[in-house]
Amino acid sequence: MRLPPVVLLLLAVFAEPAATAQSVYHLQYNFNTAADTTSYTSFLLLNNNGSGLMKTKYKDPVSGQDTLVQRQTEEQYLVNQEGIEDTNTLLIKTIPAATNQIQLADPVIIFRMNPATGYFEPAGISKDQNDPVIQPGTFFNASLIEQKELKKEFVLQFFNKNEELYTSLFRPKTRGFSPAEKNMKLHLIVVGDIEDSTIGPACNKDLHRTVETFDSLRRYLGITGFITTTIAGKELSKMNVQKAVENLSPAANDIVVFYYSGHGFRTLGENKAYPNMKLKTLHTNRKDVLDNSLNIEDIFVAIKNKGARFNLVMSDCCNDDILSTNISGTKPGKTRGSGIEWSEQNVRALFLDKKPVSILVTAALSGQRAASNKNFGSFFSYFFKTSLEDYASRSKNNVSWEQLLQEAKRQTVLKANRTYCAEPKIPENVCQQVPLYRIE
Repeated sequence: MRLPPVVLLLLAVFAEPAATAQSVYHLQYNFNTAADTTSYTSFLLLNNNGSGLMKTKYKDPVSGQDTLVQRQTEEQYLVNQEGIEDTNTLLIKTIPAATNQIQLADPVIIFRMNPATGYFEPAGISKDQNDPVIQPGTFFNASLIEQKELKKEFVLQFFNKNEELYTSLFRPKTRGFSPAEKNMKLHLIVVGDIEDSTIGPACNKDLHRTVETFDSLRRYLGITGFITTTIAGKELSKMNVQKAVENLSPAANDIVVFYYSGHGFRTLGENKAYPNMKLKTLHTNRKDVLDNSLNIEDIFVAIKNKGARFNLVMSDCCNDDILSTNISGTKPGKTRGSGIEWSEQNVRALFLDKKPVSILVTAALSGQRAASNKNFGSFFSYFFKTSLEDYASRSKNNVSWEQLLQEAKRQTVLKANRTYCAEPKIPENVCQQVPLYRIE
Protein backbone atom coordinates (compact mmCIF):
# COMPACT_ATOMS: atom_id res chain seq x y z
CA MET A 1 0.00 0.00 0.00
CA ARG A 2 1.28 3.43 -0.86
CA LEU A 3 1.99 6.05 1.75
CA PRO A 4 -0.68 8.79 2.07
CA PRO A 5 0.46 12.24 0.80
CA VAL A 6 0.59 13.67 4.34
CA VAL A 7 3.00 10.93 5.45
CA LEU A 8 5.17 11.49 2.37
CA LEU A 9 5.27 15.18 3.30
CA LEU A 10 6.48 14.27 6.77
CA LEU A 11 9.32 12.21 5.32
CA ALA A 12 10.48 15.29 3.43
CA VAL A 13 10.12 17.62 6.42
CA PHE A 14 12.22 15.41 8.69
CA ALA A 15 14.99 14.67 6.18
CA GLU A 16 17.71 15.85 8.58
CA PRO A 17 20.46 13.91 10.40
CA ALA A 18 19.26 12.19 13.57
CA ALA A 19 19.42 14.44 16.62
CA THR A 20 17.48 14.43 19.86
CA ALA A 21 15.33 17.13 21.40
CA GLN A 22 17.23 16.91 24.69
CA SER A 23 17.85 20.34 26.19
CA VAL A 24 21.00 21.45 28.03
CA TYR A 25 20.87 24.66 30.08
CA HIS A 26 23.49 26.58 32.02
CA LEU A 27 21.73 28.09 35.06
CA GLN A 28 23.02 30.80 37.38
CA TYR A 29 20.92 31.89 40.36
CA ASN A 30 20.91 33.39 43.85
CA PHE A 31 17.82 33.51 46.09
CA ASN A 32 19.20 36.59 47.92
CA THR A 33 17.40 35.89 51.19
CA ALA A 34 18.65 36.40 54.74
CA ALA A 35 18.97 32.61 55.09
CA ASP A 36 20.61 31.99 51.72
CA THR A 37 22.88 34.42 49.88
CA THR A 38 24.84 31.69 48.08
CA SER A 39 25.41 31.93 44.32
CA TYR A 40 24.72 28.69 42.44
CA THR A 41 25.56 27.56 38.93
CA SER A 42 24.01 24.44 37.41
CA PHE A 43 24.19 22.11 34.43
CA LEU A 44 20.61 21.07 33.61
CA LEU A 45 19.90 18.25 31.14
CA LEU A 46 16.24 17.76 30.24
CA ASN A 47 15.38 14.59 28.36
CA ASN A 48 12.42 14.97 26.05
CA ASN A 49 10.49 12.25 27.90
CA GLY A 50 10.25 14.41 31.04
CA SER A 51 13.19 13.04 33.02
CA GLY A 52 16.37 14.99 33.66
CA LEU A 53 19.59 15.60 35.55
CA MET A 54 20.86 18.69 37.35
CA LYS A 55 24.37 19.26 38.70
CA THR A 56 24.78 22.29 40.96
CA LYS A 57 28.07 23.89 41.96
CA TYR A 58 28.42 26.38 44.81
CA LYS A 59 30.74 27.43 47.64
CA ASP A 60 29.69 26.00 50.99
CA PRO A 61 29.02 29.07 53.18
CA VAL A 62 30.16 27.21 56.33
CA SER A 63 33.36 25.46 55.18
CA GLY A 64 34.13 27.66 52.19
CA GLN A 65 34.73 24.55 50.10
CA ASP A 66 33.60 24.18 46.50
CA THR A 67 30.69 21.75 46.50
CA LEU A 68 28.96 19.82 43.70
CA VAL A 69 25.55 18.16 44.12
CA GLN A 70 23.77 15.99 41.57
CA ARG A 71 19.98 15.54 41.49
CA GLN A 72 17.47 13.97 39.15
CA THR A 73 14.57 16.05 37.88
CA GLU A 74 11.01 15.44 36.74
CA GLU A 75 8.56 17.74 35.02
CA GLN A 76 4.92 18.52 35.62
CA TYR A 77 2.48 21.32 35.00
CA LEU A 78 1.59 23.79 37.72
CA VAL A 79 -1.61 22.56 39.41
CA ASN A 80 -4.05 24.87 41.20
CA GLN A 81 -6.04 24.10 44.37
CA GLU A 82 -8.89 22.62 42.32
CA GLY A 83 -6.52 20.12 40.70
CA ILE A 84 -6.59 21.91 37.31
CA GLU A 85 -3.31 21.98 35.37
CA ASP A 86 -1.96 25.28 34.09
CA THR A 87 -0.64 24.10 30.71
CA ASN A 88 1.24 27.38 30.22
CA THR A 89 3.52 26.82 33.23
CA LEU A 90 5.88 23.83 33.34
CA LEU A 91 7.73 22.97 36.54
CA ILE A 92 11.08 21.17 36.54
CA LYS A 93 11.25 19.77 40.06
CA THR A 94 14.54 18.58 41.52
CA ILE A 95 14.37 15.32 43.44
CA PRO A 96 16.15 15.66 46.84
CA ALA A 97 19.75 14.49 46.73
CA ALA A 98 21.15 11.96 49.18
CA THR A 99 23.96 14.07 50.62
CA ASN A 100 25.56 14.76 53.97
CA GLN A 101 26.33 18.32 52.95
CA ILE A 102 24.48 21.34 54.34
CA GLN A 103 20.74 21.47 53.85
CA LEU A 104 20.61 22.49 50.20
CA ALA A 105 17.31 23.73 48.83
CA ASP A 106 15.77 21.49 46.16
CA PRO A 107 14.65 24.17 43.75
CA VAL A 108 11.93 24.23 41.13
CA ILE A 109 12.84 25.72 37.76
CA ILE A 110 9.81 27.47 36.27
CA PHE A 111 9.29 27.34 32.50
CA ARG A 112 6.59 29.32 30.72
CA MET A 113 5.10 28.75 27.29
CA ASN A 114 6.26 31.13 24.56
CA PRO A 115 3.26 31.26 22.19
CA ALA A 116 5.46 32.62 19.40
CA THR A 117 7.65 29.48 19.34
CA GLY A 118 5.45 26.82 20.96
CA TYR A 119 8.31 25.95 23.35
CA PHE A 120 8.53 26.30 27.11
CA GLU A 121 11.36 28.62 28.12
CA PRO A 122 13.00 29.13 31.55
CA ALA A 123 11.43 32.04 33.44
CA GLY A 124 12.70 31.75 37.01
CA ILE A 125 13.43 29.58 40.04
CA SER A 126 11.78 28.93 43.40
CA LYS A 127 12.89 27.29 46.66
CA ASP A 128 9.36 26.16 47.50
CA GLN A 129 8.27 22.87 45.89
CA ASN A 130 4.74 23.21 47.26
CA ASP A 131 4.20 26.83 46.23
CA PRO A 132 6.63 27.51 43.37
CA VAL A 133 6.58 31.27 42.94
CA ILE A 134 9.50 33.53 42.01
CA GLN A 135 10.30 35.63 45.07
CA PRO A 136 11.31 39.31 44.68
CA GLY A 137 15.08 39.79 44.70
CA THR A 138 15.87 36.39 43.20
CA PHE A 139 18.59 36.48 40.55
CA PHE A 140 18.17 33.96 37.71
CA ASN A 141 19.84 33.51 34.36
CA ALA A 142 19.42 30.57 31.98
CA SER A 143 21.19 29.86 28.68
CA LEU A 144 20.35 27.05 26.26
CA ILE A 145 23.57 25.27 25.25
CA GLU A 146 23.59 24.02 21.66
CA GLN A 147 25.47 20.86 20.64
CA LYS A 148 28.31 22.91 19.11
CA GLU A 149 28.70 24.81 22.42
CA LEU A 150 29.00 21.63 24.51
CA LYS A 151 32.75 21.97 24.83
CA LYS A 152 34.85 19.84 27.17
CA GLU A 153 35.85 22.90 29.23
CA PHE A 154 32.22 23.73 30.01
CA VAL A 155 31.16 20.17 30.84
CA LEU A 156 34.24 19.57 33.03
CA GLN A 157 33.00 22.30 35.37
CA PHE A 158 30.32 19.81 36.48
CA PHE A 159 31.57 16.34 35.51
CA ASN A 160 34.87 14.51 35.69
CA LYS A 161 36.30 12.63 32.72
CA ASN A 162 35.21 9.25 34.10
CA GLU A 163 31.53 10.09 34.48
CA GLU A 164 29.09 8.52 32.05
CA LEU A 165 27.66 11.69 30.58
CA TYR A 166 31.11 13.14 29.85
CA THR A 167 32.46 9.94 28.26
CA SER A 168 29.25 9.58 26.23
CA LEU A 169 29.25 13.15 24.90
CA PHE A 170 32.90 13.10 23.92
CA ARG A 171 33.28 9.48 22.83
CA PRO A 172 35.34 9.29 19.60
CA LYS A 173 33.26 8.63 16.50
CA THR A 174 33.41 5.04 15.29
CA ARG A 175 34.00 3.58 11.83
CA GLY A 176 30.43 3.99 10.60
CA PHE A 177 28.05 1.39 9.23
CA SER A 178 29.31 -1.20 6.77
CA PRO A 179 27.94 -1.68 3.23
CA ALA A 180 26.31 -4.92 4.38
CA GLU A 181 24.54 -3.10 7.20
CA LYS A 182 23.39 -0.36 4.85
CA ASN A 183 21.96 -3.01 2.51
CA MET A 184 19.50 -4.23 5.13
CA LYS A 185 15.85 -3.17 4.86
CA LEU A 186 13.53 -1.56 7.37
CA HIS A 187 9.95 -2.85 7.08
CA LEU A 188 7.38 -0.59 8.79
CA ILE A 189 3.65 -1.37 9.10
CA VAL A 190 1.59 1.39 10.74
CA VAL A 191 -2.10 0.82 11.49
CA GLY A 192 -4.42 3.48 12.90
CA ASP A 193 -8.09 4.24 13.41
CA ILE A 194 -7.78 7.83 12.18
CA GLU A 195 -11.48 8.21 11.33
CA ASP A 196 -12.82 7.38 14.81
CA SER A 197 -14.77 10.35 16.20
CA THR A 198 -13.12 10.22 19.64
CA ILE A 199 -9.50 9.19 19.08
CA GLY A 200 -9.00 9.65 15.32
CA PRO A 201 -6.96 12.89 15.56
CA ALA A 202 -4.67 11.36 18.22
CA CYS A 203 -4.18 8.21 16.12
CA ASN A 204 -3.29 10.37 13.13
CA LYS A 205 -0.61 12.12 15.20
CA ASP A 206 0.69 8.74 16.35
CA LEU A 207 1.10 7.40 12.81
CA HIS A 208 2.99 10.49 11.69
CA ARG A 209 5.24 10.38 14.77
CA THR A 210 6.01 6.69 14.22
CA VAL A 211 6.93 7.20 10.56
CA GLU A 212 9.10 10.16 11.57
CA THR A 213 10.91 8.12 14.23
CA PHE A 214 11.77 5.15 12.06
CA ASP A 215 12.59 7.25 9.03
CA SER A 216 15.14 9.03 11.24
CA LEU A 217 16.56 5.62 12.19
CA ARG A 218 16.63 4.53 8.55
CA ARG A 219 18.48 7.68 7.49
CA TYR A 220 20.94 7.44 10.39
CA LEU A 221 21.81 3.88 9.40
CA GLY A 222 22.05 4.85 5.74
CA ILE A 223 19.46 2.25 4.76
CA THR A 224 17.94 2.80 1.32
CA GLY A 225 15.38 0.01 1.62
CA PHE A 226 12.44 1.50 3.53
CA ILE A 227 9.29 -0.56 2.93
CA THR A 228 6.34 1.17 4.57
CA THR A 229 2.74 0.04 4.67
CA THR A 230 0.07 2.37 6.09
CA ILE A 231 -3.34 0.91 6.94
CA ALA A 232 -5.70 3.68 7.98
CA GLY A 233 -8.92 5.43 7.02
CA LYS A 234 -11.02 3.40 4.59
CA GLU A 235 -8.21 0.81 4.30
CA LEU A 236 -8.47 -0.11 8.00
CA SER A 237 -9.62 -3.74 8.12
CA LYS A 238 -8.72 -7.10 9.59
CA MET A 239 -8.10 -8.48 6.11
CA ASN A 240 -5.63 -5.71 5.18
CA VAL A 241 -3.66 -6.17 8.40
CA GLN A 242 -3.49 -9.93 7.91
CA LYS A 243 -2.41 -9.44 4.30
CA ALA A 244 0.31 -6.93 5.26
CA VAL A 245 1.78 -9.34 7.82
CA GLU A 246 1.55 -12.30 5.45
CA ASN A 247 3.33 -10.32 2.71
CA LEU A 248 6.28 -9.49 4.96
CA SER A 249 9.38 -11.19 3.63
CA PRO A 250 12.36 -9.81 5.58
CA ALA A 251 15.94 -11.03 5.15
CA ALA A 252 17.84 -12.30 8.18
CA ASN A 253 19.53 -8.90 8.75
CA ASP A 254 16.40 -6.77 8.35
CA ILE A 255 14.42 -4.68 10.87
CA VAL A 256 10.63 -5.12 11.15
CA VAL A 257 8.33 -2.73 13.04
CA PHE A 258 4.54 -3.13 13.43
CA TYR A 259 2.68 -0.28 15.15
CA TYR A 260 -1.03 0.07 16.00
CA SER A 261 -2.88 3.09 17.41
CA GLY A 262 -6.62 2.78 17.94
CA HIS A 263 -9.21 1.11 20.13
CA GLY A 264 -8.28 -2.06 21.97
CA PHE A 265 -10.10 -4.47 24.25
CA ARG A 266 -10.09 -7.81 25.99
CA THR A 267 -12.90 -10.32 26.44
CA LEU A 268 -14.15 -11.81 29.71
CA GLY A 269 -11.94 -14.70 30.79
CA GLU A 270 -9.35 -14.11 28.06
CA ASN A 271 -6.01 -15.62 29.04
CA LYS A 272 -3.82 -13.38 26.89
CA ALA A 273 -2.25 -10.40 28.66
CA TYR A 274 -2.04 -8.35 25.47
CA PRO A 275 -5.08 -6.64 23.88
CA ASN A 276 -7.14 -7.21 20.76
CA MET A 277 -7.12 -4.46 18.12
CA LYS A 278 -10.43 -3.11 16.80
CA LEU A 279 -9.89 -2.99 13.05
CA LYS A 280 -13.14 -1.36 11.95
CA THR A 281 -14.11 2.22 12.74
CA LEU A 282 -17.87 1.75 13.09
CA HIS A 283 -19.25 -1.20 15.06
CA THR A 284 -22.86 -2.33 15.36
CA ASN A 285 -22.50 -4.78 18.26
CA ARG A 286 -20.00 -6.85 20.25
CA LYS A 287 -19.99 -9.66 17.68
CA ASP A 288 -19.12 -7.14 14.97
CA VAL A 289 -16.15 -5.97 17.07
CA LEU A 290 -14.93 -9.54 17.63
CA ASP A 291 -15.29 -10.45 13.96
CA ASN A 292 -13.15 -7.46 12.98
CA SER A 293 -10.32 -7.77 15.46
CA LEU A 294 -6.90 -9.37 15.84
CA ASN A 295 -4.81 -9.95 18.95
CA ILE A 296 -1.51 -8.08 18.99
CA GLU A 297 0.26 -11.11 20.48
CA ASP A 298 -0.76 -13.21 17.47
CA ILE A 299 0.72 -10.51 15.22
CA PHE A 300 3.93 -10.68 17.26
CA VAL A 301 4.26 -14.45 16.86
CA ALA A 302 3.61 -14.25 13.11
CA ILE A 303 6.20 -11.50 12.60
CA LYS A 304 8.82 -13.13 14.85
CA ASN A 305 8.53 -16.33 12.79
CA LYS A 306 9.57 -14.36 9.68
CA GLY A 307 13.16 -14.52 10.95
CA ALA A 308 14.33 -10.88 10.87
CA ARG A 309 17.25 -9.67 12.99
CA PHE A 310 15.06 -7.22 14.94
CA ASN A 311 11.28 -7.20 15.45
CA LEU A 312 9.23 -4.60 17.33
CA VAL A 313 5.46 -5.08 17.65
CA MET A 314 3.70 -2.29 19.52
CA SER A 315 0.11 -1.31 20.25
CA ASP A 316 -1.14 1.87 21.90
CA CYS A 317 -4.73 1.11 22.87
CA CYS A 318 -6.97 0.22 25.80
CA ASN A 319 -6.81 -3.26 27.32
CA ASP A 320 -10.27 -3.17 28.86
CA ASP A 321 -13.88 -3.93 27.94
CA ILE A 322 -14.97 -3.78 24.27
CA LEU A 323 -17.00 -0.63 24.93
CA SER A 324 -14.32 1.21 26.93
CA THR A 325 -13.00 4.52 25.60
CA ASN A 326 -9.57 6.13 25.81
CA ILE A 327 -8.69 8.65 28.51
CA SER A 328 -8.06 12.27 27.53
CA GLY A 329 -5.29 14.25 29.21
CA THR A 330 -3.15 17.37 28.76
CA LYS A 331 -0.21 17.13 26.37
CA PRO A 332 3.36 17.04 27.75
CA GLY A 333 5.46 20.21 27.73
CA LYS A 334 8.23 20.71 25.19
CA THR A 335 11.46 22.69 25.50
CA ARG A 336 13.74 23.72 22.64
CA GLY A 337 16.33 21.01 21.98
CA SER A 338 20.11 21.38 22.01
CA GLY A 339 20.49 19.05 19.01
CA ILE A 340 22.53 16.33 20.73
CA GLU A 341 23.51 13.78 18.09
CA TRP A 342 22.73 10.08 18.08
CA SER A 343 25.47 7.64 19.05
CA GLU A 344 26.41 4.86 16.64
CA GLN A 345 27.34 2.65 19.59
CA ASN A 346 23.90 3.09 21.15
CA VAL A 347 22.01 2.56 17.88
CA ARG A 348 24.01 -0.64 17.33
CA ALA A 349 23.19 -1.87 20.83
CA LEU A 350 19.47 -1.31 20.26
CA PHE A 351 18.94 -2.38 16.63
CA LEU A 352 22.01 -4.27 15.38
CA ASP A 353 22.57 -6.92 18.02
CA LYS A 354 24.26 -10.03 16.63
CA LYS A 355 21.54 -12.14 18.21
CA PRO A 356 17.97 -11.68 16.90
CA VAL A 357 15.77 -9.61 19.22
CA SER A 358 11.96 -9.50 19.27
CA ILE A 359 9.97 -7.07 21.42
CA LEU A 360 6.23 -7.01 22.15
CA VAL A 361 4.89 -3.94 23.92
CA THR A 362 1.47 -2.45 24.67
CA ALA A 363 0.29 0.70 26.41
CA ALA A 364 -1.73 -0.70 29.34
CA LEU A 365 -2.18 -3.74 31.55
CA SER A 366 -5.30 -5.89 31.56
CA GLY A 367 -8.32 -3.88 32.75
CA GLN A 368 -6.69 -0.50 32.06
CA ARG A 369 -7.34 2.22 29.50
CA ALA A 370 -4.80 4.18 27.48
CA ALA A 371 -4.53 7.98 27.61
CA SER A 372 -4.15 10.43 24.74
CA ASN A 373 -4.76 14.00 23.64
CA LYS A 374 -6.47 14.63 20.32
CA ASN A 375 -4.16 17.53 19.47
CA PHE A 376 -1.03 15.69 20.53
CA GLY A 377 -1.37 11.92 20.25
CA SER A 378 -1.13 8.97 22.62
CA PHE A 379 1.03 9.39 25.69
CA PHE A 380 2.73 6.00 25.76
CA SER A 381 3.66 6.30 22.07
CA TYR A 382 5.16 9.72 22.80
CA PHE A 383 7.17 8.49 25.79
CA PHE A 384 8.36 5.48 23.80
CA LYS A 385 9.58 7.77 20.99
CA THR A 386 11.29 10.22 23.32
CA SER A 387 12.91 7.45 25.38
CA LEU A 388 14.18 5.87 22.15
CA GLU A 389 15.70 9.20 21.09
CA ASP A 390 17.24 9.73 24.53
CA TYR A 391 18.82 6.27 24.67
CA ALA A 392 20.07 6.57 21.09
CA SER A 393 21.75 9.90 21.87
CA ARG A 394 25.35 10.62 22.85
CA SER A 395 24.22 11.54 26.38
CA LYS A 396 23.76 7.83 27.23
CA ASN A 397 26.16 4.91 27.54
CA ASN A 398 25.79 1.09 27.77
CA VAL A 399 22.13 1.24 26.73
CA SER A 400 19.61 -1.60 26.50
CA TRP A 401 15.97 -2.12 25.54
CA GLU A 402 15.21 -2.99 29.16
CA GLN A 403 16.38 0.46 30.28
CA LEU A 404 14.57 2.22 27.44
CA LEU A 405 11.25 0.48 27.99
CA GLN A 406 11.44 0.91 31.76
CA GLU A 407 11.88 4.67 31.27
CA ALA A 408 8.98 4.88 28.80
CA LYS A 409 6.88 2.89 31.27
CA ARG A 410 7.87 5.12 34.22
CA GLN A 411 6.98 8.30 32.36
CA THR A 412 3.61 6.85 31.25
CA VAL A 413 2.75 5.88 34.83
CA LEU A 414 3.69 9.38 36.05
CA LYS A 415 1.52 10.99 33.37
CA ALA A 416 -1.44 8.73 34.23
CA ASN A 417 -1.03 9.61 37.91
CA ARG A 418 -1.59 13.27 36.94
CA THR A 419 -4.64 12.48 34.80
CA TYR A 420 -8.20 11.92 36.03
CA CYS A 421 -10.41 9.20 34.55
CA ALA A 422 -13.59 10.70 36.00
CA GLU A 423 -15.01 13.73 37.77
CA PRO A 424 -14.56 15.07 40.40
CA LYS A 425 -10.78 15.46 40.40
CA ILE A 426 -10.09 13.52 43.59
CA PRO A 427 -7.40 10.89 44.33
CA GLU A 428 -9.90 8.04 43.87
CA ASN A 429 -10.40 9.07 40.22
CA VAL A 430 -6.71 9.23 39.26
CA CYS A 431 -5.98 7.05 36.22
CA GLN A 432 -3.95 3.87 36.23
CA GLN A 433 -1.95 3.03 33.10
CA VAL A 434 1.03 0.70 33.24
CA PRO A 435 2.62 -0.37 29.92
CA LEU A 436 3.48 -4.05 29.42
CA TYR A 437 6.37 -5.46 27.41
CA ARG A 438 8.26 -8.62 26.62
CA ILE A 439 11.79 -8.91 25.20
CA GLU A 440 12.82 -12.17 23.54
